[in-house]
Amino acid sequence: MNYGVLVTAALEDLNSAAEKMVAQTTPATPMPRPRIFIICETVSWPFLRSDSSPCWDRVATINSSTSNIIVCCKKQPRLILRAIRRIQAATAWCKARTEGRRRQAEEILRQQSAAVEALEAEAAMLALK
Repeated sequence: MNYGVLVTAALEDLNSAAEKMVAQTTPATPMPRPRIFIICETVSWPFLRSDSSPCWDRVATINSSTSNIIVCCKKQPRLILRAIRRIQAATAWCKARTEGRRRQAEEILRQQSAAVEALEAEAAMLALK
C-alpha cells in the first residue's frame, strides 16, 4: 500500500485547517499560543522561524514532508499511523482554535454593541439639556 497518499491527505487537511485558523477576524483577535506537534523525529508543526515565531500556514512543503515522514518512520505501518494520528491531532487543535477565535470576535462585537448603545443614550441625554 502507498502510505504516502494517506500522509499527504492528512497534511493537506492540516494546511487547510491552519489557513482557516490564521485568517483575519473582524474585529481582530490574537493568534493562539503555539503548541508544537512532533509528527516524527524530523518533522514538527508549526515550523518555528529563527526568531521563534511560529509559521502556522504551512507544513514545509507537503511532498517533502510526506517523504521525510515516510523515511523517518522507516516505512513501518505502526509508525506511519502514529504520525498520521499526530497530524490529525494538530488539525483538530487548529479547528478548535479557529472556533475559539470566532467566538472571541462575536463576544467583542456583543460588548461593543452595548457600549455603542450607552454612548447613544449619553448623546440623547446631552441633546435634551
